[in-house]
Amino acid sequence: INAEYGGIAYYKRTETSTEVKGTIPLNGSIVAPISDSKELKKSFTECAFCITTSSGDKWILIATDTKSMFQWITAINEMAEKKVGSSPIKKPRKQTLQMRVKKNIAGKVMNSKAGKKYIRDQIGAEGMAIIDVIKTVVRLKDGDKKAKEIENVIMRTAVKIVVLFKNKDLSKEGLLAPIRMMKTLWSDVLDCCEMSFAYDPVCLSESATKLQKYFVQLLKPYVTEKNLNRMNEAINYIKSPSLLDKLYLSPECEKTKEQLGSILRKLWDKLFRGPVQKAS
Repeated sequence: INAEYGGIAYYKRTETSTEVKGTIPLNGSIVAPISDSKELKKSFTECAFCITTSSGDKWILIATDTKSMFQWITAINEMAEKKVGSSPIKKPRKQTLQMRVKKNIAGKVMNSKAGKKYIRDQIGAEGMAIIDVIKTVVRLKDGDKKAKEIENVIMRTAVKIVVLFKNKDLSKEGLLAPIRMMKTLWSDVLDCCEMSFAYDPVCLSESATKLQKYFVQLLKPYVTEKNLNRMNEAINYIKSPSLLDKLYLSPECEKTKEQLGSILRKLWDKLFRGPVQKAS
């Protein structure tokens, strides 16, 4: 990426020299992993991504692996918001870039095989296992269609958070408060899994609501109102007394509850290395 010219320079190599053949302009461009199956077939790889310039030209580039692909996407997005000759000091992001992130990357990442694999890698095996537990309970209560709907919302939200964090729209400092809230909710859920008498749907719902409100405010500048509503609806469904009762009180979910408790306990010991304590 050539900061001086505001684009990606590409070269023609000969036996004696390497000369610049041209530059792909990045100012105002849109970049995302390729989700179209025909385009993927042409590129012969799931590590391909497409740059659409402000003039409408499309360029397909191929990274060495998925991780490298998303590093390129992040770097190109940062360059896309700059003007040639502009100050290297980073200015607040404009709404246009936020819209590009939320509409052109997050959605396409979710629809591409490479994007799905990337999210699974970011969430980890335990994270995917927790999603599977939620799907199981939802399926038992309201069927496969509802389970798939909830899974899609969870995965899309994860995509947005990962992309925004990689793009430095979300900072580690900004995530400290929700992490503390998540620890409180985590502790409550774990108590209910390991001690039946501790089950308190009101307490669980209140902890989830605090986290929900914070995440809504955190993501609001980058997510459409439609997607925010979907996220809220999914969270409201998951924290509803009827679904919580299904998980914690229904005999057919006993093994599922034990599985969730085991996953959360292992993760807690792995991440926090100590006994469960309620966050203040």
